[in-house]
Amino acid sequence: MTSVLIGTVAVGQPEWPYVESLVALKAPGPKMFMMINGKQGIDEGHNQLCESFLETGMEWLLSLDSDAVVHPDTLMRLLSWEEPFVSAVATGRVPPFWPVVFNGEQPNGTFKREIAMMRQWVQRYPELIGMRAIVLDPRPEDALFEVERSGAHCLLVHRSVVEAIKPPWFMRCGSRGNLGGGSDFYFTKVAREAGFKTYVDRSVLSGHIVHGHVAGLLDFMVWDNVLNYETGGIEIPAKE
Repeated sequence: MTSVLIGTVAVGQPEWPYVESLVALKAPGPKMFMMINGKQGIDEGHNQLCESFLETGMEWLLSLDSDAVVHPDTLMRLLSWEEPFVSAVATGRVPPFWPVVFNGEQPNGTFKREIAMMRQWVQRYPELIGMRAIVLDPRPEDALFEVERSGAHCLLVHRSVVEAIKPPWFMRCGSRGNLGGGSDFYFTKVAREAGFKTYVDRSVLSGHIVHGHVAGLLDFMVWDNVLNYETGGIEIPAKE
């Protein structure tokens, strides 16, 4: 029977919408919950979570940030792909709320954001636009998208991934988007180096709590409509 450890690394108290969505989360079998104090560093907290996960003997680890909001069907959908490394779509915490989906290493070592791809996906599935966690139903069969870097805001990994990587699993090295690009980017990197494909499930949106507001793809699309990507300035489209 499928067993899942749901783990969170938190600095301070988790957001209440996170708690509500966690209680409503569906699981196919035995599940455990673990919260790690992240005051010693988010990367160290995630390393402690991975170590504790292996000790539990559970089969899957669902890593959730303490400012995440998830749909009740999130875990079931991520599991449905039967892939060892799948994350939900999540946006950043600050404008322009770009989705944390990266491919294509640049000469300076950063990775290119998949902005155009996500824009086209949301235009194809406008039901993803909202200020809440969302799971598309029915599941689009092409929703699984391979990425070279992604976040751990809402990430499902099989224990075989964690077992295959020599600790540390998470390491903060460089700025966001860098080759290491934060501890979650580093985990994606070493998982791929261990021979695993890393995916984002575009049918699952995990909300990001920002000052009481649940940021998601609505925020991304609004900013995408007014942001001049060449200058970084704001251009308000004229009404017809």
